Amino acid sequence: MATGDYLRCLGTAVAKSNGMEATDQPDEVCPPANILIVDDEEHLRFSVYLTLRKAGHQVSAAANGREALAILHNQFLGPAPIELMVLDLRMPQVDGLTLLKILQAEHLHLPVIGITGSMEFAVIEQMLAHGCSAVLRKPFESDELLRHIDNALRESRARNASSEGFA
Repeated sequence: MATGDYLRCLGTAVAKSNGMEATDQPDEVCPPANILIVDDEEHLRFSVYLTLRKAGHQVSAAANGREALAILHNQFLGPAPIELMVLDLRMPQVDGLTLLKILQAEHLHLPVIGITGSMEFAVIEQMLAHGCSAVLRKPFESDELLRHIDNALRESRARNASSEGFA
């Protein structure tokens, strides 16, 4: 198996270990969500933005982790908090891994789909260990991203609904 294929499978394996079938198409589309894209590459940010808007999602964008933190802090307790983040690993100022660690320290829990151009297995393992639901290697297909987003949202919403029942 080629390294790129292995890294793509890693995200699928994590999704499957969480009880999701990352390769299965859902029976119905998950309701729209408020999603934050964090990537320093403007063309990729715009491409993902268009893909998510076309799928019906509300989308915010940040060029680095510092901007993302400001958006998350402003919207976390608002009427439409961010429900999911698409996060690049390597960015200036605050990178993706550092942002994941900050989110954990601040107890800001939301599903994260990691994206990276890195071929380093250890880096991808770190992203998964710090809370990414899946990690996609650039370049990735729009339908692959949407499938992982849908799975992460379904799992997060189901977990939130069951925890509300115990409150």
